[in-house]
Amino acid sequence: MQELSKTKHRILLYLIYAAPLLIAGSAVLYLFASKQMQKARQERAWLILRAPGGHEPTQLVEAMQDLNRDGISLEMITVSGLDLKGVQLSAANLSKARMANVILVDALLSAAILADADLRGADLTRASLQDADMSGADLREAVLRHANLRGADMRQARLHKAHLSNADLRGADLRNADLRLANLQNANLERADLSNAILIGADMKGAYLPAAKLIGARLADADLSMANLLGAELAKADLKKTVFFEAHMREVHLQNATLGGADLRKANLQRADLTEADLQGADLFDAKLQEANLTRAKLNGAILRSASLDKADLSGALLEAADLRNAYLREAMIDGANLKNANLSKASLERASVLGANFAGADLSEARLMDLQNWKQISDLTQANVQGVLDPPFGFLRWALGTMGAVSEIDER
Repeated sequence: MQELSKTKHRILLYLIYAAPLLIAGSAVLYLFASKQMQKARQERAWLILRAPGGHEPTQLVEAMQDLNRDGISLEMITVSGLDLKGVQLSAANLSKARMANVILVDALLSAAILADADLRGADLTRASLQDADMSGADLREAVLRHANLRGADMRQARLHKAHLSNADLRGADLRNADLRLANLQNANLERADLSNAILIGADMKGAYLPAAKLIGARLADADLSMANLLGAELAKADLKKTVFFEAHMREVHLQNATLGGADLRKANLQRADLTEADLQGADLFDAKLQEANLTRAKLNGAILRSASLDKADLSGALLEAADLRNAYLREAMIDGANLKNANLSKASLERASVLGANFAGADLSEARLMDLQNWKQISDLTQANVQGVLDPPFGFLRWALGTMGAVSEIDER
């Protein structure tokens, strides 16, 4: 019995002291085996990606996902033309990757690094690229319809002829990006930064751009019909021949912008800042410009027929030969403005201030002049047509025709 007890005691001691060593050894063996399996899986993944022919799309997707899951960098990888639909590569390093014509429909690439990647012609429809780094990426003719690009870094990205209709670009950084002829129809660009971006000929119909920054951007010949630009910043932007038909541009910043020949028909520019903007030859038919700041703006030859300019500030504005027929200028500040040869037939100038304004050769026939302010300080009325003016201030017609050289003749046009 004593010998049996000693044997049991030895076995117990063995279990107490040796078991942990066995467990630790097993753990080491397991980790070693896991590392070997991981290494084998990675080697298999690289083999699949280096010779993708003959492999199913699901195998290609799994190979990339395995490598990314193991924290392996995919920098400079070549996957051009592959079908990687639905691949999940969040936070992957794909910088300088060669991915031309790759299919990435419904891909998950949030916070991925795609800086300087070649994605020409890639299909990223509905892809999630939120907070991704796409700076300097080549996305010419890429398809990004309905893609989530919220907060993405797309500085200096090449997006010439890219398809971005209905894309979510809220807060995206697109400074100095090339978006020539890109399709941005109905895209959401709220608070996006497009400063100095090139958007020449871009299709931006119905785009949503409240508080977006487009300072110094080049949008010549772009189409922003019915776009929402509430409070957007477009100071010094090149907007020659840009279409803003029925666009919502309330409180937009357009200081020193170039809008020569732009189409602003029926646009809402209430309280917009157009200080020193160049609008020569622009079409603002039926535009809403109430309380807009047009100080020293160049509007020579512009069409402002039926436009609403009530309480607008046109101080020092150049409106030579402008078409203001049926325009509303009630309580407008027109001090020092040049309206030489402008057509103000049937315009409403009630309570407007015209201190130092030049109306030489202007057509004021049937214009409404009730309570016209500072009319005796008009600088020039030579050959201005005042035929049939309505509710002129007392003594205005005698002064205009007798002292200032105005004429009263029926317009037969």
